[in-house]
Amino acid sequence: MEAQGKMNVDEIRKLADDIRVIKNFTENHNFDSSLFSVDVSPKKPAPSSATESNITFWFFVGSIVIALGCVFTNVYFDIESKHSTLLLLSALFFSGVATMAAHLKFKNSGATAIIACFLIAVLVIGFGIYTPREVADKAEKLIPGS
Repeated sequence: MEAQGKMNVDEIRKLADDIRVIKNFTENHNFDSSLFSVDVSPKKPAPSSATESNITFWFFVGSIVIALGCVFTNVYFDIESKHSTLLLLSALFFSGVATMAAHLKFKNSGATAIIACFLIAVLVIGFGIYTPREVADKAEKLIPGS
């Protein structure tokens, strides 16, 4: 019985040594580095590039400058009515471009609405469609709770 008990202890020691030591741990079993670049979860969409953001910003600024330049030309230079109409249409176009660029740049509906209202107010005052007092009265009617 003692021999049989001793064999069991030797087998247990051998088994314990096999369990404690990981054999061939440093061997490469045909794995390559491509396994490390596997996407486990879906990637977040890439943020828009800085150049795209800069382009929309410069469209925004340029359109506002051109629209305000049209108003300035109408106010300070003596021009004919047909040229004034052309300037008004140009200013409306560039105000629309500025509003769209502002929405693309800031992605905020409130800011877009404020910019659009400001540009329209400047246009209608600058081209003599309404007086500043009439614009203020109309704006008060549009604001809830006033």
